[in-house]
Amino acid sequence: MLISMNATEIEIVEIPELNEGQDSLMDLHSVLNLLNVIHGELTVLGLDLADDPELLSDGLDRCDTMKSDLMDPVASLRHVESLPETKAAIDGIVAAALARYPEPAATASVQESVGNIAAVFKIFEVWAREILARKKEPGKWVKMLIADIQADFQAVFSAMEKHSHGRYRILCNLAYAGAQRLLRGFSCAE
Repeated sequence: MLISMNATEIEIVEIPELNEGQDSLMDLHSVLNLLNVIHGELTVLGLDLADDPELLSDGLDRCDTMKSDLMDPVASLRHVESLPETKAAIDGIVAAALARYPEPAATASVQESVGNIAAVFKIFEVWAREILARKKEPGKWVKMLIADIQADFQAVFSAMEKHSHGRYRILCNLAYAGAQRLLRGFSCAE
């Protein structure tokens, strides 16, 4: 990998290992982003369904609890281990709200938010597997299919674009298609 810095090029031949603190900070950042997206989608759902940002307060409270526990390694690990239960609970909270408000539940924006929550939970599940695997075997890499990574990026970029209210637009310049793309095979809208 070459990095161009003004007229100087530096070749990075080895990436140093992260220490435990750096690794934890990286995990915290990723999880905080995921929790914020879920929290935002739950808020948007409440607004779209009943013009009430606190409509899904039980789900919002779960996100807030997880965020407040991020600095506690034991509590964070407990949340990672119980992610399937958390997902099931939030899915239940969302399903109950959709059933209570069937007319707005059928709108495209509500369905998009529900889809975004599902996509973010898929990313969250991958993250949780990585954390639990790292706990068992520190330093071991987890293999992922490129199609899964692409789907994850597309879901995150879509959610960012939607919630930025026009401030961000994720585009792929077709002039840079091919070898210049960040991820080979990442689809570009024409």
